[in-house]
Amino acid sequence: MTPIDPWSELAELTAALCDGQLDPEQAARLEQLADESDESRGFFLRYLQLHGELLWDHAVGAGREERSSWSGEAPASGEPARRAAGVRLVRRWGWVAAALAASLVLAALWLPTRGPHGPAPDVGAAVARLVRSIDADVTCRGNAVAEDADLVAGQRLHMAHGLAEIHFACGARVIVEGPAAVDLESAGRLFVHRGRLVAHASGEAAGFAVATDTLVVIDRGTEFGLSVAEAGPCEVHVFDGAVDLQSPQGPLDPPRSWKRLRAGQAARVLAAAHGDRPQIEDIVAQADRFVRDLPPREAGSVAALRRIVASQPRLIHHYPFEGASPEDRLRDRRGNLDLTEAVMRDGAGASAIAWDARGFDATTRAVRLGRARISGNARGVGLQSDAVFLPPAEMTVELLLRLDDSGDLADGAIRAALATRQSRRACGFFVMALDHGQLGHLLDGQAPWVLGEPDAASMPGVEHFALIPGDWYYVAATFRAGAGQTLVNSYAANLSRGDRLLARVVRDCMAPGVPAAGRLGIGKGFDDDLAHAYPWSGELDEVAIYDAVLDAATLQRHLDAVTGRSPP
Repeated sequence: MTPIDPWSELAELTAALCDGQLDPEQAARLEQLADESDESRGFFLRYLQLHGELLWDHAVGAGREERSSWSGEAPASGEPARRAAGVRLVRRWGWVAAALAASLVLAALWLPTRGPHGPAPDVGAAVARLVRSIDADVTCRGNAVAEDADLVAGQRLHMAHGLAEIHFACGARVIVEGPAAVDLESAGRLFVHRGRLVAHASGEAAGFAVATDTLVVIDRGTEFGLSVAEAGPCEVHVFDGAVDLQSPQGPLDPPRSWKRLRAGQAARVLAAAHGDRPQIEDIVAQADRFVRDLPPREAGSVAALRRIVASQPRLIHHYPFEGASPEDRLRDRRGNLDLTEAVMRDGAGASAIAWDARGFDATTRAVRLGRARISGNARGVGLQSDAVFLPPAEMTVELLLRLDDSGDLADGAIRAALATRQSRRACGFFVMALDHGQLGHLLDGQAPWVLGEPDAASMPGVEHFALIPGDWYYVAATFRAGAGQTLVNSYAANLSRGDRLLARVVRDCMAPGVPAAGRLGIGKGFDDDLAHAYPWSGELDEVAIYDAVLDAATLQRHLDAVTGRSPP
């Protein structure tokens, strides 16, 4: 049996339209067929385009023919002849113009429903609402967009940082993480220029589309994450349900489905040249890279801590590790001690810095620093300042940190969170994790370590305070130098275990030495020969340095900003 061509009826009716022989009943049927799918509309429009091009080419050829010959008749001369030739040309060119105009008008019946990347925006129509934002400066054309504001089709939203939750009229819910730039195309479609988002679409919202220059992600009643780099590949991670990856279609090109991803699957899509199908690579799905829900309004956040820190008048250096690029994330937001990457001795290839590591909560990113599992004290990668750091006589350092169990939690292991060194003896090991994770400080390379001492009631039988691998901590230490020695106090709270009250783990200890000047190491230190050493293993975030000793009450308020609750 000869298979039936699914486009035969559509082709016959379109041909009749072009020949001017379409009756009203056939016109209604043509409209029905052309409106059935993107593929049928694409077929109809390509047919009209081809028909118009053939008419145009034929008319141009005919015009040349009529100018050079009059079908064997003697050439006419004088004004009457010129008028006769003009009439014939106007008639022929008029038919071509009319045919092309008809094609354009008919095509326009469908073209307005599709823009450069999909449906053209119904400019001015409210299609979504900005429900909530956290530490975000959502703008459109330079103007701030307030919470609970209606968003209209055609708007482009920019976010330098932070989070925003957008609800679409179709029922989809999208969480956008800055830095980002997105276009609102319709009540069921979003275009992403750059940024990271999570889309929740189920029930009637199924079919919600998120487009990029490279592909279109069609939701099939699911939850998925999308990451679009400004100059690089985009990634799709499916957390629940399934999505279809399709080609981005123009007005005359129907979409093509490339791949279906289901829950637990992810893909990286690399742009291809000259309109070819892009390269699609299967990758490991990583749900922890995406913010899937905003924290409750009453909860604290790292973003709240960041705002308090930035408002402190005694702040001299600040590294929140936020920004659109690694260069932005290494910038000192208060002083002039920008950071650079430092590969440690024998550390090349042993590890790499993860610039988009998730921090303690959804409102922050951290840097994940690497340490080799073998001979880790001399192998890894960290950060250090380009310029020399001059510690003030009175100083407070604070940061958020997480220690990995890298297989190197053993005697002799040293990991530097914050450190300087000037010579074998003169050093400033401000926040360190020793051996099995004990918190320690050192200001004289030939003196004993100052180690944290936990409260006996909460940690009976434990001699020194140790970080629990995998848990996030708020840590602060104060230093008051004078006469060759320094008064040290340090504090810690386990954020992962819900600590709301700071524990003082070093109390009024008079340590030999004073903080030494030198390059500031973050996630690394310096050995006796001043070479790179002591790489951190895990994440660091929100590093702040003050030229004053902040009291315990102030530090407690900083912790309260993260937890969102006052201590009992």
